[in-house]
Amino acid sequence: MTIITFTLAFRLLVFPLNVSLVRNARRLYNIQPQIDHYSRLMRVPEALDGGTASPSAVAAAAPPAPPAPAATAEAEAREGESFEEVAASRVRAASSLMALFKEQKCHPLKNVLSPLLFAPMFLTIFAAVHRLSDPHPSAATAGGVELATQQHPGITTEGMLWFSDLTASDPTFMLPVVSAITWLITIELGLQGVPAWATTSAWRQIVRLIPLFFMPITFPLSSGVFLYWLTSNAVAIARTILLRSAAVRKFFRVPDLAKTLP
Repeated sequence: MTIITFTLAFRLLVFPLNVSLVRNARRLYNIQPQIDHYSRLMRVPEALDGGTASPSAVAAAAPPAPPAPAATAEAEAREGESFEEVAASRVRAASSLMALFKEQKCHPLKNVLSPLLFAPMFLTIFAAVHRLSDPHPSAATAGGVELATQQHPGITTEGMLWFSDLTASDPTFMLPVVSAITWLITIELGLQGVPAWATTSAWRQIVRLIPLFFMPITFPLSSGVFLYWLTSNAVAIARTILLRSAAVRKFFRVPDLAKTLP
């Protein structure tokens, strides 16, 4: 049970960070109209006439819905401004956007950079589990299993059900299939929390195909690796379902998603 215990401990350790990312993503979603508006104000006008922004460029930058009063004043003031004045207006819009992020305690870079933090951790754990359950290049051979037993006593008997030997590959291929299914479930649960306008249908289909693509590649891996994946996926599924509870979200200060964006 070493692999299961270690995986649960690690998942529990990073749980606050996972919640923080969910909180950040929801706050960003709820202020998306303001983000879009300030982004339009920061865009360089496509047409400049004699050093001044053309009315058509100003109209293109104007939001379709009434924005915040301060932002409306900035948009109206851009018509007929010089290039320097337009640049200054864009700087003010950028400052307003940063102030909005600070006020709402969120930032897009937090979720964008999170894979750079998580990827090394998960790769390190995967390598450690792989080394633990498959410490020899040919662990499937008698010599490899003997070496595994010597370095990690009990590794050949700590499994369960039909995969008691964690150094061996699953001859039934059930572990790769179940791992792919649980991975797909985590993806589906994650996609349910992503608004339709934020992605394309093609992108969603490609993401769903990732587990199916990797499944045959993982067939030779040891049962210990799949035990780690199954445990990790199960915790991820439980975490996602848990955060769907209004009481849990309130406890962790995770805001509800705006039902309709203004």
